[in-house]
Amino acid sequence: MTLFAFSMFCSGPISHAMQPPALETSETAPQGRLAIGPMPMEVIEAHIPTKPVPVRVNDRAQLSYEITIANGISNAFELRRIEAFDVRFPADPVATWDMDYLGEHFLRHGMRPPTGNTVVAGNGFGIANLRFDIAENALPSVIFHRLIFNAILRDGSTRQLIIEAARTEVPAMTDLVLSPPFRNGAWFYSTDSHRDTRIITEGRPSYAQRYAIDWARVEYNGTFRQGEDGSNQSYVGYGAELLAVADGTIVALRNDMPENIAEGEGAVLKPSQDTLVGNFVMIDIGGINAVYAHLVPGSIRLAVGDSVKQGDIIGRLGNSGNSDGPHLHFHLETRTPANVPLSGEGVPYHFATFRQIAKYPEQELEALFDGKRLPLNLSPIKTFEALPQGAGIVYFGGD
Repeated sequence: MTLFAFSMFCSGPISHAMQPPALETSETAPQGRLAIGPMPMEVIEAHIPTKPVPVRVNDRAQLSYEITIANGISNAFELRRIEAFDVRFPADPVATWDMDYLGEHFLRHGMRPPTGNTVVAGNGFGIANLRFDIAENALPSVIFHRLIFNAILRDGSTRQLIIEAARTEVPAMTDLVLSPPFRNGAWFYSTDSHRDTRIITEGRPSYAQRYAIDWARVEYNGTFRQGEDGSNQSYVGYGAELLAVADGTIVALRNDMPENIAEGEGAVLKPSQDTLVGNFVMIDIGGINAVYAHLVPGSIRLAVGDSVKQGDIIGRLGNSGNSDGPHLHFHLETRTPANVPLSGEGVPYHFATFRQIAKYPEQELEALFDGKRLPLNLSPIKTFEALPQGAGIVYFGGD
């Protein structure tokens, strides 16, 4: 079948008579078809592979998810803006992402973010990694998205194209509550360095690290290490006992990878999919895997098939794999037949309780690390059933 009208769109400018139609009314939007713009046939694929499960962050609900956007024709489209809507209230977006945001979190194969480039090439695709916070009592049950593009025509001119797509259900808030993966104390955390990381395992892409956190132990005066020799052993968290966050069964581990030199010139072993997580333990905690990465070699005193109880020691914090300093990488992911870390989809969770001692803007972190001492709040507020976000220091334990 020849799409004559469609080929006309591709070869010339969009006329003023072909502007996007008005949005559907609130009475028809939840169950009706979304607006597709002026094209006689849909040519842009936009869908959400994994439903966004809300997690509690800073007393609000947070949704983290990805929209895969594919261009089905030879003309390029520049993504200018994305808006998310509660289907009950389609007049006002619950979240908006502009080109500044998308320039950092719109991913394409072969391009390491941030690129500042939001063009979806002809017959190409990209992935928009989105996140927004909303009051818990305002959580929608279904959301859809409005995508605003500039269609780049063959003569070099552009015309705006607006489509609505990527409708998805929003599940209930996660009910997974974990104990901390280490002993009580003050711990520095960072959550954002992995959020754009897409891993392909057996041909299937996934975002296993969607809710991953890197953890490093700090002293109560805000220091990461003692002395200036820069060795792994000088870090106050090095060798710390790591604990099972819930009852479960060991399903995979590695215990023989040599460690890196702290703040050295790179990993001891050449980075590969098999060495990224270093020495690791993976625990099935009920159809979901808890992954502990970068452990000290030889510190894992368990075997595949062993059962563990919440609080059991499963290894020690180290500096193996894709790591430049002693820390624990921890995340939850769905189970897969491959049974290897980073092959599943990231799963949100809460810690039962913690105290937020400090928060640090991303742009300040390098300066803070240069001083090796972080300012702390000595009167922290206790938080219940939530997940730390961004970068900062939390305290586990105490009344």
